[in-house]
Amino acid sequence: MKKVRLSSLPLLLALLHVLESPGLWYLHILKHMNMAVRAVPYLTFNGNCREAMGFYKECFGGELSLQAIAETPMAARCPSGMQQHIMHSALIKGDFLLMATDMVGPAGFIQGSDMAVSLDFGDEQEIKTCFEKLSAGGNIFEPLRDAAWGALFGTAQDKFGKVWMFNCNKK
Repeated sequence: MKKVRLSSLPLLLALLHVLESPGLWYLHILKHMNMAVRAVPYLTFNGNCREAMGFYKECFGGELSLQAIAETPMAARCPSGMQQHIMHSALIKGDFLLMATDMVGPAGFIQGSDMAVSLDFGDEQEIKTCFEKLSAGGNIFEPLRDAAWGALFGTAQDKFGKVWMFNCNKK
């Protein structure tokens, strides 16, 4: 298993900064879930996240939350042309949750590799076991660690190239 370090505005580190932002409604959602593991699609767009998520809201209904880069601690590190790009968004309707961003890794936007699956666990042993198994033969972008929002968090790419985000809120 190799560890990989990403550089220059990587999606995964950008997400960490968003989730560390005060008042994040996402925490409220995760803390009140009663499921052991929940898989949530996390889509990446090439500067048109706001438009795409607006379209999905028209299709699915629900409540849409958008957070622009300018509203986050990452604003100072991003060029002025990116300030209105979306750092994090979520469309919520009942148990339905779709998340998305305009943030891309150092390789830029690559059609076809523009989605991660966010896994939310209710048990620390389960997240550790799953992280170890899914990252075997792949790459660890962010090892499991205690995060500022009170969760165990990490990201990894499996041996098939799929990116997984792991989150387990501490009780």
